[in-house]
Amino acid sequence: MHEVPETRYAKSGEYHIAYQVVGSGPIDLVFIPGFVSNVEHGWDYPPLAHCLRRLASFARLILFDKRGTGMSDPVPPQQLPTLEQRMDDVRAVMDAAGSKRAALVGVSEGGPMSLLFAATYPDRTSAIVLMATFARVAWAPDYPFGTRPDVWEALLARMEKGWGTGVLLSAFAQSPASDAAARQWWARFQRQAASPALHRIDLPRSERGAESNQADRGQHTRFRTLESAFTAPSRRRARARRQWRRVPRVPAVRDRKEPSRFEVRPGSVRASRSQRSSERSG
Repeated sequence: MHEVPETRYAKSGEYHIAYQVVGSGPIDLVFIPGFVSNVEHGWDYPPLAHCLRRLASFARLILFDKRGTGMSDPVPPQQLPTLEQRMDDVRAVMDAAGSKRAALVGVSEGGPMSLLFAATYPDRTSAIVLMATFARVAWAPDYPFGTRPDVWEALLARMEKGWGTGVLLSAFAQSPASDAAARQWWARFQRQAASPALHRIDLPRSERGAESNQADRGQHTRFRTLESAFTAPSRRRARARRQWRRVPRVPAVRDRKEPSRFEVRPGSVRASRSQRSSERSG
């Protein structure tokens, strides 16, 4: 059984941000999580641990929990962190880890954070990989494949009611949803990553259908503007099937600078072991 890497803390403003450094490769790779996370509990799920070790086999992998999640300092439910504040968590962790320049892997909410960091600190960003991310989630006249407010609020209500029991695993990862061990891990992950009150504010403003259309439109516009400002090479990856986020949302993050590459992989958001094997051999 592999040991869990040592967890350390960086200071971002008034908040302590938990982070880990794994591997000693020639490049630094910062993994920016989406939604919620727990840097220690993530290693308890073999598929995720395998993925992280593969990344650490060729890079110095830097993991962290955003403020309000996992092992980092909690935030008051009344004070929703801004994208800029959470982006500063990335800067603080890189400084503490002695990383002057890194490639960023942004998953879901980590996508907008990666772009904001790259636009703010271009000299510290060597490349960007965006996975299952979005320009926005809420529906709008110019974003017809977005989620309607009533659908999104129903999802949030169901998530809050069942938080800590493994609710909605199939909404985020269809393949493991029928696996008992995966459901048990997901339930523990929810309890250790955020409280029932905090899980709701950990969703970015761009995902929350209850936000005003004007505020959400501003988030949408800023995301597109941000991408036009960065020059780091980027790659976007998505699975063809997701229950509440359809693939067209990822190409909506349009190519503004070259080189850039977008890939749609077959299957669900989490590939089965056979799918992963075929992808590696293909």
